[in-house]
Amino acid sequence: MLVKLIASQRDESNPTLILGKEYIVLTVGYSRKSMGGLYYRLLDENLSATLYNFSLFEIVDPSLPEDWQVAIEDAESFIVEPRVFSRPIRNSFWEDFFEGDSVRRVEAWKVLDAEIRKIQSFHGIDEIGLNTPKQ
Repeated sequence: MLVKLIASQRDESNPTLILGKEYIVLTVGYSRKSMGGLYYRLLDENLSATLYNFSLFEIVDPSLPEDWQVAIEDAESFIVEPRVFSRPIRNSFWEDFFEGDSVRRVEAWKVLDAEIRKIQSFHGIDEIGLNTPKQ
């Protein structure tokens, strides 16, 4: 899925997204309790995989690669993401990515880089990938 930022962010002095730029969606989720409902996880300009409210974006391409899956977390939330990101909650991919020790974080970056390249290929985007941080 590709989206384009159409609404400006609150803090324009340090924008993490660029108005009018298209972004690859890493996760689509819904939570009645947080994020104001529907949200996207995107890799922003600081290379942070951050959650953003869907209302800031328009959908450029709604298609998803076939290895994406839906996980219903509880009666009020769900998430749609690549299968490789879905792990038992006590060993979450995103926990490793943000909070794991250096080995787990580097491994998570490698997985994310590979998935971004796969999504870029799916959408016909020239591969740019990520620079994986060193341990």
